[in-house]
Amino acid sequence: MLRVLSLLVILSVLLVLPAYAAPNVKLFNYASYTDPNGIPVIVGEVVNDGNEPIKSVEVKANFIDSDGKVIDSGSAKAAVDVIPSGQRAPFMIIGTADYASTVKSFELQVINFANAPAKPAKLEIINTDQDSDGTTEVSITGEVKNIGDKTATFARVYATFYDERNKVVGLAASTVTETVAPEATTSFEIKYRERIPLITSYTLYAESEQFSATSYGLQSIGNGIDVKSDVNVSRLSLVDQQGNGLGKVGPNERAWIKSDLTNKLPVEQKFTYIVQIKNNEGFPVEIKWIEGTLEPNTSVSQSISWTPEEEGIYFAEVFVWRSIDNPVPLTTSIKTIILLVST
Repeated sequence: MLRVLSLLVILSVLLVLPAYAAPNVKLFNYASYTDPNGIPVIVGEVVNDGNEPIKSVEVKANFIDSDGKVIDSGSAKAAVDVIPSGQRAPFMIIGTADYASTVKSFELQVINFANAPAKPAKLEIINTDQDSDGTTEVSITGEVKNIGDKTATFARVYATFYDERNKVVGLAASTVTETVAPEATTSFEIKYRERIPLITSYTLYAESEQFSATSYGLQSIGNGIDVKSDVNVSRLSLVDQQGNGLGKVGPNERAWIKSDLTNKLPVEQKFTYIVQIKNNEGFPVEIKWIEGTLEPNTSVSQSISWTPEEEGIYFAEVFVWRSIDNPVPLTTSIKTIILLVST
């Protein structure tokens, strides 16, 4: 059965057409721009709002002139093939330069997707580093580790870049290698050279024919400020009371924002683990913190509970400070994940 979701954007005003609603798929964080060659481009994300994985999600765009006439169209599949429940994947649709000057609005439709068997989350993205000159290029390097029990084939890493309002700026991908054996690690590099001044953060996602990625939160792009990092924050995720990963959480259901903290110093450190929840408009709706002590050169898991009241898309920002009264940052950047609240 064909499932369709349609959104109409006119003069930057969003109009939702309920007749085309699709309960399992949402379009999120989309935006349009004209590239240096004068070609209109639409970028955004597809969110799996259902309870089962979906695959082969295809998005279509109609480019519309000032008279409401469709003058161009294009389509593209989401970059990630199988999207787990509650997760998202970027897409990019490219128009035609011939019509760029007369395009005044665009219409987006999810024109196809199908249910899919789940891929085990056995690809771990580790040892990442990023560099940006702020004007011409962002470079991201890292490694992918196969923690599964079989060889991963045709593994790829995808990067989605965001602006300060968490809107999608662009996307890029890197083929890791044709095969990654169990417990083996291989390196990747992603370079992106468009709209660099707008980029403030990014996410990474890995996928092979057999496996999906373990959780990888939103990471800040370095801004050149030299802040000493005494604590490393990793494995940021949304979990249940038993520590199992959640793709989404329902209204009035309790979940936990969990991170691993690593003390990089050979001395004991007191810390305050802070989680701030923001809504889709960027306004804080809740802030909580806990205090603790990190032993020298050790790692611990920390989690803070959250019970959302309403459906929607939220952002959880994680900070690690010396204390609330002495807000000296122990990490070089804010870590963020996107949270989906849906029944």
